[in-house]
Amino acid sequence: MTDLPAPPKAQASLEPHNDDKTINALKDSPKNRWGSILAGAVGGAAVVIALSTVSAFTGKIPLFNSDNNIRHYILEHPEIIPQAMEALQQKEINKLVTENKTALETPFGSAWLGAEKGDVTIVEFSDYGCGYCRKAVSDLNKLLAEDKNVRLVIRQLPILGPDSEMAARTALAIAQTGSHFGAFHNKLYSNGPLSREAVMEAVHALGLNATEIEKESNNASITQEITHNIMLAREFGLSGTPAFIIGNKVFSGVIDYDSLKEAVNKARTLSKN
Repeated sequence: MTDLPAPPKAQASLEPHNDDKTINALKDSPKNRWGSILAGAVGGAAVVIALSTVSAFTGKIPLFNSDNNIRHYILEHPEIIPQAMEALQQKEINKLVTENKTALETPFGSAWLGAEKGDVTIVEFSDYGCGYCRKAVSDLNKLLAEDKNVRLVIRQLPILGPDSEMAARTALAIAQTGSHFGAFHNKLYSNGPLSREAVMEAVHALGLNATEIEKESNNASITQEITHNIMLAREFGLSGTPAFIIGNKVFSGVIDYDSLKEAVNKARTLSKN
């Protein structure tokens, strides 16, 4: 796989499953935008923007009137490149979050947990076949239990094969037809490794009509929702699960409880400014 960066540790990789249609859709996404920008920076064009961005924050970057001056400054101060690229990256993320806020934070039916109208929304891209997503559940539920003003919106991103897609479709069917999504979500993760049998066990445990749920799971609206989530993941350059968007920050991989709490507090402060 060449079009996606290697996912960080504590995140399910797309690499072993590149025959899956959902994964191929993600693989069609552009190369990591920040790596591309950095490559372009060698020519100077991107660095002009990046340095200007840093200048707005620090006031320490001089104005340039030629590419030669830019290159000279970079050679004299190479440490500015990571700082500049980080500032440019965050500026772009801010723009993406603003443009996609409604699409990100509006759940599909009842596909959310926690506060119905929280002042902070955590958006999680997840796959029921992802062990790292399962690992994240306990800290997420702990946070939701302790902070009654947080809502967790689950965006299904079934990247790990047919069983993942079947589980995602079942979850979305439940979310579309009633209020049992949260119970199903937690039950399925507690059932151990994902299988079709585990999905059906979770459905039956909640007293739901499996035949109706299966029929609903094949609706076009659910296919559209999964496609929608794939497009959002591509837009943000996500390469695996879990991935979280909290406020104006994007996190790839499992986040521990303290980091979750810190991110929520920062998002809450940001929303008040």
